[in-house]
Amino acid sequence: MLDSPVYSLDDVDWNEVRPDIAKNILSKSLLPKKWSNMKMVFTKVLPGGEFTDHIDNYHHVLLFLKGTGVVKVDDKEYTISPNLVVEIPAGTKHSYKNKGKDELQLITVNIPINE
Repeated sequence: MLDSPVYSLDDVDWNEVRPDIAKNILSKSLLPKKWSNMKMVFTKVLPGGEFTDHIDNYHHVLLFLKGTGVVKVDDKEYTISPNLVVEIPAGTKHSYKNKGKDELQLITVNIPINE
């Protein structure tokens, strides 16, 4: 995060996302760590990029902004399109994949189970 409370997202560095279970996914933090244990990031998924099936010990809310693909929650598959919101409770198997030829963009919010 930058020192100013107002900044351009263009000035925030991209970070590789969990290379052990993700491919071609980068993110930029949108929430200062000092505020909360919650995490909010702007995420881009390059064409063919994906988060493979996994389970986390925290909740997620995904807001897809741009692009197409598929998201799976507990083995049920949904088509990704702009403005799709996905709520994933902690302990739920989930994944997503960019199946389009353009970048997939989303806001990801990770919420600890005690918040």
